[in-house]
Formats: sequence, structure tokens, C-alpha cells
Amino acid sequence: MTLLLCTAATAIGFLTNLASPVEFLATLGVLAAAGITAAFDRNLLTVLNRELGADFEVDRFTHRAVWDAENHWVEMRLLATEAMTVKLPEIDLVVDFAAGEQMRTEISTKFTPDGIADDLRRAGLAVADTWTDPAGDSLLTLARRA
Repeated sequence: MTLLLCTAATAIGFLTNLASPVEFLATLGVLAAAGITAAFDRNLLTVLNRELGADFEVDRFTHRAVWDAENHWVEMRLLATEAMTVKLPEIDLVVDFAAGEQMRTEISTKFTPDGIADDLRRAGLAVADTWTDPAGDSLLTLARRA
């Protein structure tokens, strides 16, 4: 995700995760933090239970991170380990899950320097300078009004 670092009247800085051409490297950051990401993902169900009176059985879902090479993003998903029906009474909703059915909970997009420049250009900005970490995994972009 592009994170807005700072804004001023004349410049904006963005920190972005860069896309890797190697599929394993593209998902490495997500996989390395899989325990944290999985806990965060499953906590979504706990929050829905608390806030909407849902009856998700959190232990009946497992976390999946799936790389989508075409869109340059990682999808976070929760997979139902067995068939179940979940009720969310606060919003009058009942959801049936088949065993193996997945629900997407997050998209973590990866970017390319050219794609960032194109997005900024369409927004009326221009890249003034860029900096990257030694491994080339993250990019800091300084943009100014075009």
C-alpha cells in the first residue's frame, strides 16, 4: 500500500512496497509476517462477533495469502475449514460457507516505479526524486506539483 508520509504546500512523499518479478519474493514479506497477518486476519472475525453479534467460530477458519501476479498484489483470505452458517443479527444477515470457501479480507498492492510515476502524473504531480533501500524492496518518492 502507498503510505502518505508527509505533505507540504509544494511536495508530497510516498513510501511504497515495490513489486518483485520473482513470485516467491513478491510474497516473502507477507509470508515472513504470516503469523502476525494471520492473527490480524482472524481477529476480524472476533471484531464482527463483538460488534455485530456474529457467531463466527474463529478456529474454523484458516488464513491464506495468495499472490495475484496480474494485479501485483497479495490477497489475504480466510478459508472455512468446514461447511457452516454464520449469523450477523445486527445487520440481519445470514451467510452460508461451504467447506474450503474463502472470503477476501485484504489486498496488499505492490508497485513499480513507472506505475507510481504514471499515477502521480495523472494526479497532476511529478516525481522530483526517489530513494530505495539497498535490497530494492521499498521506494520513497518525493513528488511535486507538475
